Amino acid sequence: SEAATQAEIIARTEAKKPVIMYYWMPSAAVGKYGLINIALPKATVDCAAEADKCDGDYPEDPMFKIASAKLEAKDPAVFAFFKAFTLTTDDQLSFLGPVDIDKVDPAVAAADWIAANEATWSTWFS
Repeated sequence: SEAATQAEIIARTEAKKPVIMYYWMPSAAVGKYGLINIALPKATVDCAAEADKCDGDYPEDPMFKIASAKLEAKDPAVFAFFKAFTLTTDDQLSFLGPVDIDKVDPAVAAADWIAANEATWSTWFS
């Protein structure tokens, strides 16, 4: 389970022991403990279609934003916000650890991120 995996990461990291594992990013443990990616060779098969035969690193899985075709006409400001909104992997890593591992209230983590990243979020509003 993810909780057991995180518990093992926490225990090993706090004991200053090495950790090597196959994990995903962004995740709370990566952000909290500064884990780094070790590049694996490019897979020779389509890992999404043939996971049992995957012999390399899984490709990035980009996330797409979509909206109703009617949104822009209904509320241009909301449409513009969603179009401009973006969170980088580093942005996500900065609050996943505090929320998932340290149990910081999500509203507090969001407020902290907002206070520290005005240059980012201020561009989301036209």
